[in-house]
Amino acid sequence: DKKLHISLANKIMTAIITIEQTKIDSVVTVSKEASEIDGAVLSLEPGEKLPVLDLLYAIMLDSYNDAAMALAEFAMGNHDDFVKLMNDKVLELDLKNTHFENATGLYDENQYTTAYDLAKLVRYAILNPTFNMIFAARTKIWTTSKGTEILINKNNMFWEYDGVDGGKVGYNEADKYSVVTTAS
Repeated sequence: DKKLHISLANKIMTAIITIEQTKIDSVVTVSKEASEIDGAVLSLEPGEKLPVLDLLYAIMLDSYNDAAMALAEFAMGNHDDFVKLMNDKVLELDLKNTHFENATGLYDENQYTTAYDLAKLVRYAILNPTFNMIFAARTKIWTTSKGTEILINKNNMFWEYDGVDGGKVGYNEADKYSVVTTAS
């Protein structure tokens, strides 16, 4: 029940809301604001067009903040309305000790969750087949006009334990690493 800044909670919430609010085969046009976000980035360019599904993989496998911001803006028209929707979902899921200030997971002292609330969020999210497919991915080929690379899930449990069927890692300097893993 300890309130912590757990950045991967933002990416999980951003992914599930995007899946629920958009069509995953839609195309996102990257804004100037999304392209200028701090932290882990894909170096997206303003005006670049990318499928929602590819951006979802980018935030879940490699925690790219520019992808998260682009999805938030696409899903709700602007970042502030998306964050409001994130906090509405917090109420809907009865996450008593969670509050979001951004879609990216960048540190904000007013943003927090607990291990208990995170477990409830993941339990909800994995019931969605699209989310679960992305959450279960170990790798994804990323191809743009700039070239091709492989996005790799940084959750080492995927590579070290046979029963893992989903996972995500996050990093924020204030609280260091966080890991969510599902297994059967």
